[in-house]
Amino acid sequence: MTGYHKVAVAGATGNLGPAVVEQLVKADLSVTILSQSGNTSSLPSSVKTVKVDYKSPSSLKSALAGHEVVVSLLPDHGSQPALIDAAIAAGAKLFIPSEFGADLDNAKAAALPVFAGKAVTRNYLRDRTDQISHTLVVCNIFLDWGLQVGFLAKLREEMGPTPLYDGGETKRSATLLSDVGKAVVSIIADPEAAKNRTVRIQSTALSQKTILRIAKE
Repeated sequence: MTGYHKVAVAGATGNLGPAVVEQLVKADLSVTILSQSGNTSSLPSSVKTVKVDYKSPSSLKSALAGHEVVVSLLPDHGSQPALIDAAIAAGAKLFIPSEFGADLDNAKAAALPVFAGKAVTRNYLRDRTDQISHTLVVCNIFLDWGLQVGFLAKLREEMGPTPLYDGGETKRSATLLSDVGKAVVSIIADPEAAKNRTVRIQSTALSQKTILRIAKE
C-alpha cells in the first residue's frame, strides 16, 4: 500500500520532538502539532498548530480529525491511552507511541518501574489492533542528547568525572535524534512493513571509553 500523508504529533517540543518534526517536514508530509501550551517556537513555522486539552476527549478527537497517523512524543505516558482512544474515534490508521528508548521486549527492562507507563501503553495498543495499527520504535539512548547532558559521558570539565559502568568497556546502542525522525518517516511511508511490530534502530554502538578517547582526540 502507499504511505500516509497527514500526521498529527503530540509532545513535539521536548528533547525528541523538534528532530522528528524536522524530518516529517523534509519528507513533505502534512504535519499538525498538538500543543497544550501553544508554545511551538522551537518548531518550523510551516507546521500547523492546534491547541488541545489532553483531558478532554472531544478536544483531542476534534484536533485529530482527518489525520491518518498520530505520533506521540509525550513524556507523560498516562496521557497516551486517552490519545489512542481519540485517534480511534477520529478514524486514524496508525499510532506511533512514545516508546523511544529501551527495548521492553526484554523482560528485565520491562520489569523496571520506570517503564511501567510504557508497558501500559503497549498493552493498550495490542488490545486494539482491530481498531488501529501501531508501530513501536526502540532506539535506546539518544546519542546527541546523551552527550550534551553528560548521560553517556561527561565531556565538559564542569560536569565532573565520568562514572564508568562495567569498566567503561561495554558498548551501548545509541541513536541520533535525526535518525529517530528518519525512522518515523520510513514507517509512515510503508506502514504495512512494520504494522503492529517493534522496529529497532541504532546509529552506532559505543563504549564509554571509546567516547572519552574520541573526545580527547
